[in-house]
Formats: sequence, C-alpha cells, structure tokens
Amino acid sequence: MLALGIDPKNCNDKTVLKNQIVQRLGIRPAIDKVREVTKDYKEPRNLYVHRGSLPTLDLLDTFESYRFIEEANELLGIQDRAEPIMHPQIVKLLYQDERRKLIRDLRARVIIITNTITEAFDALHSAYSAYTDYFKEKSQ
Repeated sequence: MLALGIDPKNCNDKTVLKNQIVQRLGIRPAIDKVREVTKDYKEPRNLYVHRGSLPTLDLLDTFESYRFIEEANELLGIQDRAEPIMHPQIVKLLYQDERRKLIRDLRARVIIITNTITEAFDALHSAYSAYTDYFKEKSQ
C-alpha cells in the first residue's frame, strides 16, 4: 500500500490521482488504465453494493421468465393456453447458447482486467522498491 497520507474517507479517484506521491512516482498512467478497463463495472457494482440491485442479463432474464411461467402454469394446473409461449426445449437451447456467450465474454473481460492489474502492480513494484531502498538506507 502506498502511504499517500489521504484520509480513507477522502480516498477517491480525484484525490489519489492528484496526490504528489502518485504524480512523482509516475504511476498515474497505470491507475488510469485500470480505471478505463473497469469503468463499465462501476455503476452495476455500486447498485449491487449500495442497493442490492442485481444486474440484468438481458436475453437470459427473458428466457428465465418464459421458463418460470411455464413451470408455474404446470404446477398450478393452468391449462388455459393450447400452446406454450415458446417451446420449452427451444427456451432451454437458447438459454444455454446465451449462457455460453456470456461466459465467453466474461472470460475475455477477466483476462483484460487481470492483465491490466498486473501492469499496474508492475508499475507499483518500482515504487515499492524505491521505498524499500530508502528505508534500508535510513536504517543503516
């Protein structure tokens, strides 16, 4: 952890990026890059953490609704429709296909984020090494 001297209550993007230590060490580009690759997750994360709101899964939510309606009708013995909204087998296949697409997309995003964070840690490594060297010299 960089000892930036920022009160945790005031620790945010603005205060960290304007901090003299961050500027002097030249790690702002690494921080900016992490912010860039994670910006799409900020709002959904905040909605989940602060309001308990789960993100929507678009088509997956729709297919899940179809499946739920059909199962509820079956459990309740409701037979007022001759045909289901969508054939259950088609819903199952489409649901699986969408799930696979979502997993592929998430895996690709995780790789990008992991690589970016690794780059940020590499940038911070030189800063930590400088701190370590400074304190070693001071202690001798």
